[in-house]
Amino acid sequence: MAYLKHLVLCLSLTTLFLSPNAAGLENSLEAQTLIQELSIREGGEALHLNPKWKKPEFILIVVPQQIKIYGKMIAQAIKPIAGDIDIKIYSPGSVDSPSYVEQAEVVIGFCRKSLLDQLPKLIWFQNLGSGSEGCSSLSGVSGGDFTLTNIRKIAAVPIAEHAISMVLMLNKNLHRYHHNQRQGEWKRYVKPSVITGELSDKTLLVLGLGGIGSQIAKRADALGMRVIATRNSSRSGPDYVAR
Repeated sequence: MAYLKHLVLCLSLTTLFLSPNAAGLENSLEAQTLIQELSIREGGEALHLNPKWKKPEFILIVVPQQIKIYGKMIAQAIKPIAGDIDIKIYSPGSVDSPSYVEQAEVVIGFCRKSLLDQLPKLIWFQNLGSGSEGCSSLSGVSGGDFTLTNIRKIAAVPIAEHAISMVLMLNKNLHRYHHNQRQGEWKRYVKPSVITGELSDKTLLVLGLGGIGSQIAKRADALGMRVIATRNSSRSGPDYVAR
């Protein structure tokens, strides 16, 4: 999966605790391409210069039980560059959390206040989401002496593909045909939920031409749609956006 491949590469570029297997990775063509695509910029201070920083004993991956398989996929993907650093997977549930959770210094997961409260030794949190509302003052977090990184733009392609799939589904009323199929009903025609026709006759409005919005706009343009968009900056839009 490109998502996991990009995530692993970003983790490699973010920190210096990784094994010698990652040496020179930042100079590879793949890394340079990703840096440009994701607009990655250096922070004010390298992570290894943090007075609290040291090579962690383990990396903790925290994912909900429903998507635990993704935790395993991430663990498998980062193992080659983690070297001798152990990788643990934790899925919060009804039972008490394992004792090792409160010892975690490097955590990959979805940042939430309930999780942060269990991480007194946290140094670096790699958020698996782009937004950080779940671990900011909006969710009641009053402070925290740790580095927070996100996955800005990394999930743009799969989310854009999902959005375009929904556009195609609604435009062709596939959800209604699918419902009838599950009910064992054969109906050549269904009541349309939208005016059907070719996408090339339609206009798509993208609210927010960021990482995800740009990828959606690019795919809609490739399908022949007229794309208009909003952008919260003075930057001009790309060629595949009409306005």
